[in-house]
Amino acid sequence: MLVFLFPSSGILVLRSSLDREASSEIHLVVTATDGGERPRSASVRAAVTVMDVNDNAPRFPSVSSASSSVLSSPSSPLVLTVSEDAASGAVVARMEAADADEGDNGRVRYALEELDLDHDFGPAFVIDPETGALSTTSSGLDRERREKYELVVTAQDEGSPPKKTKRNIQVLEKRKLV
Repeated sequence: MLVFLFPSSGILVLRSSLDREASSEIHLVVTATDGGERPRSASVRAAVTVMDVNDNAPRFPSVSSASSSVLSSPSSPLVLTVSEDAASGAVVARMEAADADEGDNGRVRYALEELDLDHDFGPAFVIDPETGALSTTSSGLDRERREKYELVVTAQDEGSPPKKTKRNIQVLEKRKLV
């Protein structure tokens, strides 16, 4: 039994911690009996709603992308390809992380860090913080200048305190189609 009832006081105490993701409601039947010569009793059914705490970080599932034929696990870099003549704003991939929590604790936002950023040209990619769409920027891609980009996408929930997960990405630039 998940709860213990102190018979003299009627106080219910949890025997172990609860996890809303495992069970969001607990149903109980509590019966009270008097101490009379001919005992009488009454019962009540109770439903206890388990409130969510931010106990899960967002998770990136294993994915394959339109520009990658390889199934990539969350622990290995996701390898994507993009043509150097891709238009500004072209979506390269849509990052999707899931969080088992609910409400703000399960709402995920995305951020992007471009490792070894070329400060003369600015970032080559941006990410939509709400949708996770990874897109090219107006600074343009040039395979002669750079053929590989190392990125880190962070998925962070809006819980308090927030929890986050990072995913490494390599974007390989392929030559323009002539």
